[in-house]
Amino acid sequence: MYKRSQTTGLNTILAVKNFLNGVDRFKVVFCRDNTINNTNPKLITPITNDILVLDSSFNPPHLGHQSMLEIAPAIYNKNIDLAPGTVTTKDLSTHSGLLLLSIKNADKGDVSIEEYAERLDMMILLAQKTYLTCAVALTKESLFINKSKLITEWLKIESPNKHIDNYFLLGFDTITRFFDSKYYQNKSIVESLNPFFENSHIIALLRENNSLSGMNISQQMEYLDKIIKNQTLNGLKLPDLWNNKIIYGECKDTWNISSSKIRQNVKNDVIDWKAMVLPEVADYIEKKGMYK
Repeated sequence: MYKRSQTTGLNTILAVKNFLNGVDRFKVVFCRDNTINNTNPKLITPITNDILVLDSSFNPPHLGHQSMLEIAPAIYNKNIDLAPGTVTTKDLSTHSGLLLLSIKNADKGDVSIEEYAERLDMMILLAQKTYLTCAVALTKESLFINKSKLITEWLKIESPNKHIDNYFLLGFDTITRFFDSKYYQNKSIVESLNPFFENSHIIALLRENNSLSGMNISQQMEYLDKIIKNQTLNGLKLPDLWNNKIIYGECKDTWNISSSKIRQNVKNDVIDWKAMVLPEVADYIEKKGMYK
């Protein structure tokens, strides 16, 4: 018996199965249009200038994800050191959000189709609550370079007469991996990343107490400024193509929420996890008995 999303009627298990068995490498499976006419929702509306891509495992999606999407437009306008709730509807109107989940066949990993479907359900709940026009998409790609290419190709089809930029929202830990040469063994880092910057931009999301890098906000900004202003990376001169392709901003509150911490607190019956997610997501987790 296939399961349908509680709020949209989307058969999420079937959607995951069909995607895994199909030839598509990228597919939008849900969209919430924030314009007045929502009878035929589209991610690209007449006033859309760019999309903000939030690529995560969404296990589960939380308020930090929502905050990242909704504050990113102000970072786009180069307002640094932001607090939640400072972005107006006008700031959001020309931006659309894309929640992106990478999936692979169950026999190649430890995540089942049912688990992917649950994440998809919760992503849809999040997409319905953000102020942005927002879509949920699946991809079979794991590398940002390939995701960037697929999204760019899709945007050209969806908006043939108007160029739409795409901005990947990346946390600082992901940024350091993105620019780590050890992940690009067969080519130089410039050769490897040029295709990404031909198609996409980055909005770097900085937070204090960055656990993996051990860097504070000032150190994170210094790292990025060497790339943005000096156009150098570990002494390597970067191409002009990368100019103005990276912007960054800081938020001090909800970005510190961790999906792994939520799962741990659910398992240990630490009730404060409910304050980290949307009420609808909390209800879903409890009804499904997840993370126990």
